[in-house]
Amino acid sequence: IDSVVPNFQYFGTSNNQILRLGLFDTANGMLDECVLRYNGHGSKQYNKDWDAVTLGGGNQNLASMKAGVPLAIATRNINERRDTIFLLLKSTQIGSFSIKMKENTGFDAGTTFTLKDKFLGTEQNMPTNAAYFFTITNDTNSAGSNRFVFIIHKPTTLPILYGDIQAKEINNTGVINWSITDSKAVKYFLVERQSNNPTYDSIGKVSKAALTSNSYQFTDSHLPMPATVFYRVIAVGKTGERVYSKVVSIRRNIDDITTQVFPNPTQSVLYLQGKGILSVTIVDAMGKVIKSQRKEGISSMSIEMSDVAKGIYTVFIERQNGKQERKKLVKE
Repeated sequence: IDSVVPNFQYFGTSNNQILRLGLFDTANGMLDECVLRYNGHGSKQYNKDWDAVTLGGGNQNLASMKAGVPLAIATRNINERRDTIFLLLKSTQIGSFSIKMKENTGFDAGTTFTLKDKFLGTEQNMPTNAAYFFTITNDTNSAGSNRFVFIIHKPTTLPILYGDIQAKEINNTGVINWSITDSKAVKYFLVERQSNNPTYDSIGKVSKAALTSNSYQFTDSHLPMPATVFYRVIAVGKTGERVYSKVVSIRRNIDDITTQVFPNPTQSVLYLQGKGILSVTIVDAMGKVIKSQRKEGISSMSIEMSDVAKGIYTVFIERQNGKQERKKLVKE
């Protein structure tokens, strides 16, 4: 394949969306490339009228795979909202190389492109002209058709609107309630939390089965200790499209927060998280002290419980603010 974009008119129709991936050496010289195009004639099966098989010449080759056929030009279904493309990488030499997305024509601005390296277990977002650097070694898994996967995720607007969304702290847990106008197009919901880092972490998944008419709830059982915790809900459609809710928060009064003891029941290590923990004492049903630790106002600690017999225990916690807590503990 040369470096000039073909017009593809010999396929019988113009293109709606085009994407070109290139294989480069360390001097940024292009070794090979493959073209992905999306229109109404595309499919996941090889079609000799709409796909072009790679010639496979040269020392290094890059092709996309469709039903086991390596293609220089692959025509794929434009209606796919999330498309996964397996890439074929061949090389007669070991060494360092890179893959770039050379062209992105006709895709919506919100479309994301991701290159997954299954050999190294990594992935990278691939905006136009971004390079992913890698090495081919003597390991046969470092090349071939099972190393690289290219994922295209096209944005779609779900036909839903969020109603009221609220977050409240109830009994040392975070309870998030929300509603939507219509759940027919929703597959499930994701709940994300942001506390002591700048990114949101997924903390749970909720099925589309509503509590009442299009109303939903999620309970965060392990509220982190920072004073303010932020939440947002993501509605995920049947073809992968996402709609985000507004962000809601819980502002926690640190002095009023009780110490968290988990896991409960426990089998091995017991963790405590709170503020100003001075001492922890664990006693059995007869009042015998089984474990005891004293600290200087720490926020977290762990206690080894694997050597403790199964049964029901009481955990006494003393804090710097003068408060004392008592919690039931089950050892399995």
